Amino acid sequence: MSNPSFIFVIASIIAVFGITICLKQLISKVQVELEKKNDISTETVQKENSRFFIKVVLVETIPILLVVYGFNQIASIEGTKELSELLPAIILIIITFIVGLFMILMARQQTLSIGDLTANAKGAVNTILFIGISLIGAIPILSIVAILMMLA
Repeated sequence: MSNPSFIFVIASIIAVFGITICLKQLISKVQVELEKKNDISTETVQKENSRFFIKVVLVETIPILLVVYGFNQIASIEGTKELSELLPAIILIIITFIVGLFMILMARQQTLSIGDLTANAKGAVNTILFIGISLIGAIPILSIVAILMMLA
């Protein structure tokens, strides 16, 4: 393979959209509890968080294997690549991350628009949001760094 950068694009797409789907499932469960007028906090969502992290581990298995394979392919490349060869892959990764981020922010907005939420409920939703952003950003950042390594 002459340009392994698209291996990283595939890994990023799988990771971002897989984690986004898992996160939206978690947020929908929180929404159901909020619609039942149950007060939620970070502690009450802990069981659902555990399930969420198990799903994330399962989702990230394939992207991690793809990243390892991509690094293996980078090691076998002779010479360096031009930025014009790598730029489409970098742009696709950035677009994927932005779309995933947008989807998470929309889910948060829907949750916060339910009605009167306590400070604990808002804190729990925001905690879920920040965990999700960090999880969907991990593989794309790693992928961009790997692609940029092909320049040197």
